[in-house]
Order: sequence, then C-alpha cells, then structure tokens
Amino acid sequence: MQHCPNCNNEFKPGERFCGNCGARLPELPPAAPPRQPTGKETVILPSVDAPAPNVPPAANPAQPEKTILAGPAPIPPSQFPADPAPPPSGGQLPPTTPLTPSEPSYPGASYPGASYPGANLPPGAAAPPPKSGGNNIWKIIGIIAGIGVVACIALAAGAYILINRAASQAGNALSTAAAAGIGTAESFPTFAPIPTFEIDLPTPETTEPTPEDIAPTPEPAATAEAGSGGGSGAVLLRDTFDSASESSFEDGETDNAVYAFADGTYTVKVKQPKLILWKTMRGDYGNVAISVDTTLDGPPESATGLIFHYQDDKNFYIFTVAGDGSYSLDLYDNDELKQLIDWTKSSAIKGPGELNTLRVETQGDSIRLYANDQLLDEVSDSTFSRGKAAIVVNTFDKPNVTVAFDNLVVQAIK
Repeated sequence: MQHCPNCNNEFKPGERFCGNCGARLPELPPAAPPRQPTGKETVILPSVDAPAPNVPPAANPAQPEKTILAGPAPIPPSQFPADPAPPPSGGQLPPTTPLTPSEPSYPGASYPGASYPGANLPPGAAAPPPKSGGNNIWKIIGIIAGIGVVACIALAAGAYILINRAASQAGNALSTAAAAGIGTAESFPTFAPIPTFEIDLPTPETTEPTPEDIAPTPEPAATAEAGSGGGSGAVLLRDTFDSASESSFEDGETDNAVYAFADGTYTVKVKQPKLILWKTMRGDYGNVAISVDTTLDGPPESATGLIFHYQDDKNFYIFTVAGDGSYSLDLYDNDELKQLIDWTKSSAIKGPGELNTLRVETQGDSIRLYANDQLLDEVSDSTFSRGKAAIVVNTFDKPNVTVAFDNLVVQAIK
C-alpha cells in the first residue's frame, strides 16, 4: 500500500485524492512489464575456484544459476542522475548499482484539508482551485451588514413618513385656523372659545322694573368727541366692512361660528351655547378710544361688546352689553375672573335688533364705558396698561346668536 505524503494515510493504486485530508496524491509510474530475454542481458556468474589437482571434474557439472537484472523503470527527467565521472585510466567502469525510482517530496499543507497548489500535477496541467475554509466568516459578516443597512433604510423611511404626516397635519391645522379667523403669528388667536361665566339675568316678566315705576336717573354727561372714534388724536384703525378685500377680518365657518360680510357689515353667528367668541383686530394699543356699531340678533340673555388690553386668552378686559339693556366690565387675570363692574341696567342701551354704538376709552389706569355716546361708568385699574383689541359675542345659555358689526374705529387719546 502507498501512503499520502500529507497525512500518511494509506491509499490504493489509482486514487487521485486522499480520502482523509483531500490532498492530491502523487501519480505513480506504471509498473514495467516483464522483459523478455533478448540474449543481450548481462549475466554475472559466480566465481568458481580452480579444481583441486588430481580431482576429476564432475561428470555432469551443474549449470550455474543465471541472475537476470532488468533495467530500471523510467523515471522523470528531473530525477536523472548527474553525469558520471570519467572512467579511470584503466578504461573499466566500476560496477554500478541499478537506480530505483524514489517518491517525490511535496510541501506540507497550508491548512488542514488542502495541499500546496500545483503539487502532484503533470506538467502543463492547471492547478485545481484551493478549497475555501475561511471566507464563510466574511460572507456571514456581509449578510449581517446587509440586514443592518436594510433595517436602517426602513427606519429612515418610517421616520420620513411620520415627519411628513405631522407636517401635513400641522399645515391642515393652520389652514383650518385661518379659515376660522384665528390670528397668525403677528396677532393673538381670535375667537378662541372659553367657557363663559354664569349670570342670572332678570327677566322682564318678573323682576325688571317698568319705566313708570322708577324715575329716570340722570346719566353722566358724555365727554366731547374729537373725531368719529371719540378720541382726540389720530385715527389708528378704521374698518367699515364694506369690502372683504379691504378688511382685516376674514369670512369662513367653524364648528362654533360662521363669519361673513353682508350688507356692508361683518356678521358673526355663534352656534354653540356658553361661549365667548372674539376676533382680534390689528395693532397694540394703550391710550385710545375704541368704538364699534353692534346689532344683536338673539335672545335678551345674550351679549356683545369689546375686549381691550388683550395679552392672551387668560389675561384681558371685556366690556359686554346684553340684550336686556344691562352692561358689565370684567377682568381676566391669569384666567381668574374679577368683576370690576357687575351687571347694571342702563336706559342708554337698546334691545335686540336695534343698533348700539359701544365705546371704550382707556387713559393711564382710567377706563370709561360708553353706549350710544352716553357714559355708562368709569373705573380705575392698572393690571394691564395696553394690548390688543377685539370684537366679542357671548351666548350664555342660548345658541345661534348673531351680531352684525360696523364702523370700527380706533383713535388715539392725547
């Protein structure tokens, strides 16, 4: 049996690769066929001692045993022996020892299960590709890296979709706010609904005194007006609501109200009860006179008016006139209601369906309230000295209250 030069495992003749380590096995030269004697073989006879004297030779001497040496098997040219040295001067060559082929030596395997590339190949043959044993780790790492890249792309796509959806919802909210008349970044939100305070208004059938039962009380003399707004300085804002394109207000509809320009007025219809809805106007004012014409179309338990020195939806003054002929002045300070003037009746205020011109004058910490150019009341409060202004509708317990506004004027007071 032959042995593998790499792992010394036995293999059978004719096998090309080792069954144990997979190394390529050396190709053994084919066995030489037995040679037929040609009569030219070299025969080495044993030496025969000379016969002893007077001893006759055997009658039939035995033939000496012939030893026939066959020539060596063919060997590759690379294993040819070097040229022999020149014969000695006697001309006789020394006896030579027949050459026998020796197995070629091969380099050891670079790693288990593989042999040196090109070993044991016949001249001109292509070397088989080496077996791969270490590339599997890189393949696994590549697969894991690919999965990670795909996961990152999926996460990025999900984040992009969520951001776009949030931006789209924000854009829709802004569009809805604009349609509802809510102010932009330059102004405070308009008509922001908040729960209104509960007020028990007297009904005409039970507690309201008739004109015959009481003597008319003298009203304080109104201050002289210098201009249509009641102030003495320049007109800071004027809106006649004759054209929507020239007005600072917008029309539209929300769940709570409908805003529209109609017959040269700006109408606000509030659909829900227990709401105070307002819409701010341009500008920020301190010492001014703010006046507007109002026509209330609703039950006596509803009101309209003006907001002034507005800071935000939790800090402002509100002057309201109800359909039953009463008025009030309230202060919201950090969302806490403070009644500066409780509900008070005045003959200067007209009922539903009739026009009332309302005016507020602020100068320093002084606040003066007017209806149809008659002074209703005057108080002092220094909580807020300036701010924005707004028109107001208060529904109390009754829904579907409509107020038409016209001739809005803001005029400075010197």
